Amino acid sequence: RGFGFVTMSSVKEAEAAAKKFDGYELQGRQLRVNYGPPPSKKSFIKEPKEERNDINTNTVYVGNLSWSVDNETLETLFWEHGNVMQAKVYYDKDSGRSRGFGFVTYSCADEVYS
Repeated sequence: RGFGFVTMSSVKEAEAAAKKFDGYELQGRQLRVNYGPPPSKKSFIKEPKEERNDINTNTVYVGNLSWSVDNETLETLFWEHGNVMQAKVYYDKDSGRSRGFGFVTYSCADEVYS
């Protein structure tokens, strides 16, 4: 299972990137892309989901990444939709292998929608 995070400069950029890249094929894998903040441990315990509907976020979730996708590849892919502040692929701490997902964060929340 692979994922990464890409930080966009706005919510509009993150939303547009999620819309464009959800289902996009990258290195032989079809991406699953969502936008929003990663869930915190606290949210699973105390914070009902309904209270989080008004959150403006500039972060999109990117799933089903190929094992060979790194932070730079993820950032390059999402850069065309806005000012990427951070693109992070998550790795297994024991094996060092990609976990197949990440997050992209844009510089402001409005860019997710552009």
